[in-house]
Amino acid sequence: MKSVIYAVTALVATSLTPAFAQSTQNASQLTAGAGWSSLYGPIGTAGIEVADFFGSGIDLSGAVRLGRKGYDTALSVGYSSELGALGFLANPEVFVTLDHTSSNWSDDAYTGQTGGASAGVVGSLGPIDVTAGGFVKVNKIGTFNTAASPLIMAERGISWTAGGMLGLGWDNFTGSGFGRTGSGVAGTFRVAPLGTRNFVSAELSAKTAQPLVEEFVLHVSGEAGAIRGLGGQNVSVFDRAFLGGAAPRGFGVAGIGPRDATGAIDSPLGGTNYLLGSVEVRRPVFERTALGAFVDAGSVWRLDGAPVGASGPIDDSYFLNVAVGAAFYWDTQIGTVNFAVAKPVRFRGTDQQNILSLNLSRSF
Repeated sequence: MKSVIYAVTALVATSLTPAFAQSTQNASQLTAGAGWSSLYGPIGTAGIEVADFFGSGIDLSGAVRLGRKGYDTALSVGYSSELGALGFLANPEVFVTLDHTSSNWSDDAYTGQTGGASAGVVGSLGPIDVTAGGFVKVNKIGTFNTAASPLIMAERGISWTAGGMLGLGWDNFTGSGFGRTGSGVAGTFRVAPLGTRNFVSAELSAKTAQPLVEEFVLHVSGEAGAIRGLGGQNVSVFDRAFLGGAAPRGFGVAGIGPRDATGAIDSPLGGTNYLLGSVEVRRPVFERTALGAFVDAGSVWRLDGAPVGASGPIDDSYFLNVAVGAAFYWDTQIGTVNFAVAKPVRFRGTDQQNILSLNLSRSF
């Protein structure tokens, strides 16, 4: 069953600087929005970010999205502090983060919650940025609202995983806003031998922004990843890759890849391998705005074993989804708002298409 999702959202951002900001370096920012989507109907959003809370070095953020069909929430607390000299690692900082998300939409198959914590050290080794640390992640599938794949229902309840990670990155980007150019690469390796879910994963990404004629800039990005279970375990739905929504544009959230779809059941299953790529030409048009034309592509594939769902054997083979479109960018106080119109040109019948999308990005 192919479904098309439309979403239109209006976003308003306001920065607040309290009277005590000068003495505490505390700064807060509120965001609010309203919109409509064919999947969830009318939606309202609100969020707050507080940097360096009362001079403590703690950053706080929270957001809620509410509609007549449900809600979701996100909370995050982070702390970082300089360490001083630390052997071969330059400019080292220690960090600790805590986060929690919840989701309860009547049209989704189930309610869910995720809690996580991570801690580690970041610094630089010459031109290479290094991140090393540990993480804990707890997931819960709660009430089933609608018919769900038996492959999802089998994971009902609470599960958790814990382990370590190493991240390496390099870039030579210069400039700011839509004039930013350069290249960068990054890789992340994780191993999780503790908990009820054990796995090893690796991800690699690369991006470049190069000037063309006049003010046109060519943006090219790519990403790939794989995850495998340890000790003969199958990789959980909580740890698999899901693509769609922000990338590749033109498809719904978790809209591509293996899916158990039959009758009332329509459950994305994700995959243990993924590829993602984008080629786009952008040009500034007015102050703090730009237009772009793009081709996005992505694939999610491979499940452990030979899974059989309500629809029968699951097709988890490799398939490259492709969409073409145009985008409008607006550089705001809280990041870059990206409104895109995309047309999928290569897709499967079970994929969810998302012709219109609006996303907020804080980076390239």
